[in-house]
Amino acid sequence: MGREELLQRISREISRLPTRGTQACFIQANYGEGKTHLLHAVWDLAERANCVVSFIILSQETPFDKLHQVYPKLIANTYLPRSTQPGIEQLLMNIHPGSNLARDLMTLAQEELHPRLNLILRNWFSGHNVAFQDNLVRDLSGDLLNTQELKAIHRLNFGEGAFIGGFSKTRDIWDYYRLIDTLVTLRQYQGWVILFDEAELIGRLSLGSRAKAYANIARFLSPSGGLNQTFSVFAFASSFYSDVLGYRNDIEQAAAWLELRGQEEDAQAVRDVEKAIRKAEVLPSLNEDQLHRVMEQLVRAHAEAYSWVPQISPYGLLQRVMNVLPHPDTKLRTRVRAAIHWLDHLFQYGQDPQLAFSELSEDNLMKEQTQDLEDDVAVTQED
Repeated sequence: MGREELLQRISREISRLPTRGTQACFIQANYGEGKTHLLHAVWDLAERANCVVSFIILSQETPFDKLHQVYPKLIANTYLPRSTQPGIEQLLMNIHPGSNLARDLMTLAQEELHPRLNLILRNWFSGHNVAFQDNLVRDLSGDLLNTQELKAIHRLNFGEGAFIGGFSKTRDIWDYYRLIDTLVTLRQYQGWVILFDEAELIGRLSLGSRAKAYANIARFLSPSGGLNQTFSVFAFASSFYSDVLGYRNDIEQAAAWLELRGQEEDAQAVRDVEKAIRKAEVLPSLNEDQLHRVMEQLVRAHAEAYSWVPQISPYGLLQRVMNVLPHPDTKLRTRVRAAIHWLDHLFQYGQDPQLAFSELSEDNLMKEQTQDLEDDVAVTQED
């Protein structure tokens, strides 16, 4: 609701993937204003367009400066159209070893990707021992086999040694991303759509890590990064723009950090990323008419879910929610949740809830925390 134009533009970009190649877009909004909801809407339209979709939330466990840690979480949340099971195995299934598709994939791996991936694909398509298939899928899913394991699999399959070459997961993991992008293309899907939520958490990394994270974003911006048919959406909280990009002058500091270490190409990529990030679409707040339409949907959905007839109109529900939460800075999700709770109460008790609010002051909060601490100490002493 209220994001129709943005979704239409994203839909057009996805439709152009086969001709324009890899693209990325950035969105920003305050917390609770619908970033995650929008990403799920993009997921829906991407699936309808026959795209493979990946959804990932950046966090301390998935820091964007370490793409080798992001990759397994990404693959674990990668879905083919109309599939309920995630993972890479479905992309590899039903590819006959002697097919043109298999030959094209092997040719790319041999000519452009790390020798390790060529070896894995050769063992997948032509290996005699199917017992190793799970190990190979595990590797392609990001749980990398060590060199000895991979060589042992190859020797048991083909009775010969294998050349793998020096592989660094921090340096060479990007070839795994390129392999997925190629698989999606060769399987004739419209493209690979990657949805990155809570990208503002990049701002919590150290300066060096932020510099690497910005350089990694650059890989997803255009075909020059190595991906051919991928569309990425990065969702940032608006505070990232003021607190990180603005207050810290973060991009310039990150670029300078890279230049100091002789990484001029990455430094320029980081500066290019700033231009893209600053063009982020700002999700507009919903006006009263749009909120009214939201309430119409909520009342209808609640009635269908619980097989009852709510004795309240959408307009009446909106007025009650606005009376309780009148502040213009109230988060959209807070009002939506309030409306659902209101309907829940009407359904269970047949009357409007009676709400009372007590002031939450810093003094009262400190008293509560002090009392909680004293209670904990008392319990510990008793134990």
